[in-house]
Amino acid sequence: YYNFHPLFIGSRNDNNNPPWGGTSLGYSTKLPGKPTTPFLPDLTFANPFPTSNQGSGISANPAVYAFQQDFEMAGAQQWNLTLEHQVTRAWLGRASYVGSKTDHLPFYLSDLNLPATQTPNKPLQQQRPYQPWAAINSTRSAGTQKMHQLQLEAIRRMAAGFSLQVEYSWTRSLDNVEFTGQTNWNFPNMDYGNSSYIRRHQLVANFIYELPFGRGKKWMTDARGIVDGVLGGWQVSGVTTYSTGNPFSVSFAVPTTYTGWFGGRADAVSGVPVYNKGEGHDITTGIPYLNVGAFGPPQPWTYGNSQRNAYWGPGRYNWDVSLMKGFRVPVHENVRLQLRADFLNATNHFNLGNPSATIADTRDGGTPLPLAGLITGGSGNRVIQVGLRLQF
Repeated sequence: YYNFHPLFIGSRNDNNNPPWGGTSLGYSTKLPGKPTTPFLPDLTFANPFPTSNQGSGISANPAVYAFQQDFEMAGAQQWNLTLEHQVTRAWLGRASYVGSKTDHLPFYLSDLNLPATQTPNKPLQQQRPYQPWAAINSTRSAGTQKMHQLQLEAIRRMAAGFSLQVEYSWTRSLDNVEFTGQTNWNFPNMDYGNSSYIRRHQLVANFIYELPFGRGKKWMTDARGIVDGVLGGWQVSGVTTYSTGNPFSVSFAVPTTYTGWFGGRADAVSGVPVYNKGEGHDITTGIPYLNVGAFGPPQPWTYGNSQRNAYWGPGRYNWDVSLMKGFRVPVHENVRLQLRADFLNATNHFNLGNPSATIADTRDGGTPLPLAGLITGGSGNRVIQVGLRLQF
């Protein structure tokens, strides 16, 4: 498969480039409305940013945008193998392997103006290979992704008023395209790791169960009137989801006294447990989760050795349950009234988010970060909605 999308090329941000675009609108020509002969422009390739033409607040080192000249559309190869077996008339099972490989994924706003190595005590701007620019935010088709997935599924077709579908997936997805940008474009595989927001394990189940009471059911099949109206026509259904957490990286804060140190991911300390999982849901003071002692800052002006997205946040689960009651309306046999109540997140479970994964570099005089390793956020509220539906 190929991702052919010409509109993407039109969103490359070139219109934000100086001297006339984006934050550089302060440039203005000094030529009169009717310049005299010979016409001599005051913006030239030799001096594209003359200081005499700069308005207030114009940077001497503007950031620019670039688009790969031979940009290629992403191409994906996919393959899969499925084995199905019907166990009984109602039950069947399915096992699948799904794989894919994608090349030429776009790096969006990847800074091309970074040196291959960091120079101690030299400001970043002075280290940039292309002057006078600051960041050169580029869109390039150089990313890659590989994905392998195991899918297991059990299905019970509707029989005796009960249906069930259970699906489990194990996913291993690796790429070098991070949403927040590359660490250093000179080393694209430095960011090769678990794909963001893709969970390793996930279990999803949905079911429908018609309670066996009332007219035409297994029990009280001859019920009529009030008895059938109260006890018959009930149905319970739901969707249940369990999954492991999202991956994340551990970074470090560069002390302000160090000039020209780019920062990035932290060093992993060998032999020290990564997790320090605490109990409870007190996100106000923070829940211990990540052992900050398992990480440290790299040596000054170097990159850390911990892998991108090598660590996993807390898992999550959710139960959505619906309770429905059907009533026959005496106007006509095809007219029915349905009363239902939906309980979204029925257990009112609060799912914790990922921890704060930036550690302090107190070794080199940095400021302590008291929230490092703690979980201070999450999501999950019970929602109840009630509805009345007339079917005819």
